[in-house]
Amino acid sequence: MKYPIFNSIIKRIEADLQKRELQTKQFKVWKDDTINATGLELEIPIKNRNSGIKTITINLDWDTFREAQMARQLTGMEKHPLLKNNTISVSRLQPTIDAEVTWHFNDQVITSSVEEAMDNQRLIRASDWMNAVNMRLSDVFGSDKLMSRWHLDVEADEFGKYISSMCLITYFQFVLDEVSDLNGIHSLVSSRLSMILAKSRKVLALAEKTKPVAA
Repeated sequence: MKYPIFNSIIKRIEADLQKRELQTKQFKVWKDDTINATGLELEIPIKNRNSGIKTITINLDWDTFREAQMARQLTGMEKHPLLKNNTISVSRLQPTIDAEVTWHFNDQVITSSVEEAMDNQRLIRASDWMNAVNMRLSDVFGSDKLMSRWHLDVEADEFGKYISSMCLITYFQFVLDEVSDLNGIHSLVSSRLSMILAKSRKVLALAEKTKPVAA
């Protein structure tokens, strides 16, 4: 399945990242024809080791139905391959881009020395860090109605349990119903990417401000 509209979105994101001189550790486009879906996975490493966050990943999801819906909505798309496929139904839902943004916290910050590892102190340090971040997330997201959650991987050694992976995940949805051409989509994608990066800078500052201090 071909996705010329989504491919143009990918190229715009790649160009915007290059313009900002942001290097990506991963920039992967995936496609699964069994579920009529495609997407983009990109990973941005964080150079500031004191921030408390190692990497940021951004995942964008797209599918055949959104592609066909946008092809019908945009001008200049008369030759879009999906418009020749009458088996694709028209959705009544607003066309959107779904974005999942994940901030991967540095687990080394919460991995104490052997002396501090007793009595699950490492779990306590992680819990305190998450609570401190949660209390200030409204300063990052403001009045935006976004869903966020934590993802944790817990392992154990001879000293007890500890967090081997700690991630804050937030879901964004960008409505495309008011754009009328590719330039409009590119402009919207650029502005939303700028917004995600601006919020990411705030999350980095918050993580650094609240990270636990070694005893």
